[in-house]
Amino acid sequence: MTILQAIIFGAVQGLTEFLPVSSTAHLILLPWVAGWPDPGLSFDVALHLGTLLALLIYFRAEWIALLTSALGILRGRTQAPDAQTAMLIVAATIPGALAGALFEHQVENALRAPQLIAYRGGNYRPTKKRSHRSLMGGCHHGRNRSSICHRSRGVQIRRHD
Repeated sequence: MTILQAIIFGAVQGLTEFLPVSSTAHLILLPWVAGWPDPGLSFDVALHLGTLLALLIYFRAEWIALLTSALGILRGRTQAPDAQTAMLIVAATIPGALAGALFEHQVENALRAPQLIAYRGGNYRPTKKRSHRSLMGGCHHGRNRSSICHRSRGVQIRRHD
């Protein structure tokens, strides 16, 4: 993979991560469309970890408040301001972590085919857009003009500037 290809992959990841489309699917389709070799799951994970790092830095004040509340829960203080949000994040993470641990090899082998993703994406898009619009409500507004919105994918954290 060239540096230019890596930059293009990073730009695609950055542009599609927060849209109601699958950034992972775009990372699989990009080399297929461009005629590049597939960099594989490890590279996709590295790009997603970069996104996670950027979010941890951008929302550091909110994460510190959540971690402080989570530590308070361990000490028996469940009435901390962000305690419920911290518990919801943990609860929303467990199913995805379990599914990832249980089905990692099946997903890697069966669901990374570009043709399957292109077919599913064309049939799935209207449903995903409709569900995205209907699930954007129910946000918990926190400090520093941020909100945590509970969606079908788990928990979404947004900053309102």
